Amino acid sequence: LSPLASDQRGEDYPRNFGDGVDIGAFESYYPRPSIDSISPDNWGTGSGAVEITINGSNFVADSIVRWNSQNKTPVFVSNNQLRLQLAAADVAETAQYNVTVVNPEPGGGSSETVTFSVADCTYSLNPTSNLLGAAGGNSTVAVTARNGCAWTAVASHSWITITSGASGRGDGTIAYNVAPNNGSPREGTITAGGQTHTIRQSGNCTFTLSPTSKTAAASGDSGSFTVTPSGSSCTW
Repeated sequence: LSPLASDQRGEDYPRNFGDGVDIGAFESYYPRPSIDSISPDNWGTGSGAVEITINGSNFVADSIVRWNSQNKTPVFVSNNQLRLQLAAADVAETAQYNVTVVNPEPGGGSSETVTFSVADCTYSLNPTSNLLGAAGGNSTVAVTARNGCAWTAVASHSWITITSGASGRGDGTIAYNVAPNNGSPREGTITAGGQTHTIRQSGNCTFTLSPTSKTAAASGDSGSFTVTPSGSSCTW
């Protein structure tokens, strides 16, 4: 409530009645809203509906959100936060969408404009390759993608096990384990979002001979021995 300098009904209406004040001498007004941030602030085409959280100040229960010149009714959380549900059709096309919050009159007005970006889904992996020793071990690879863009991680060989992050939307992390290698050096991959992370592992081939010795006759002799490799991929 904002006190008026004079009673807007005219001088015949007194403002004070004993210890009280005539409500006619007051007028309700709304503040001008302000946006600090929106989250998420981007989305991938074809990723479906999304809920946007708008953070700022001076929001009221009657605030509306103007989405690309269309008025939409948000969920009022507090004077500092609104939530807006957008249908898949609202974010189906590649574009930069303007977002403002508008409070009603008297007072009120529009906030500054922030931009929500919708673009085709693209993906990248970091790092793109990894070298592990024969003992194997654990490692991770980071997925970078626009919000909402879905991806699935797939390992090329059974000796690579994805331990977490097998799928996700937007940015994420794939964790994996590489089994010990008792054979020759090997190579495998993890793919996600059409991108490839290459895993190279050192070998650890050992060989056993049997028998390990033979006593030959003075007149000469012949013999043989068996070579047993540590892994089927080990050659000699």
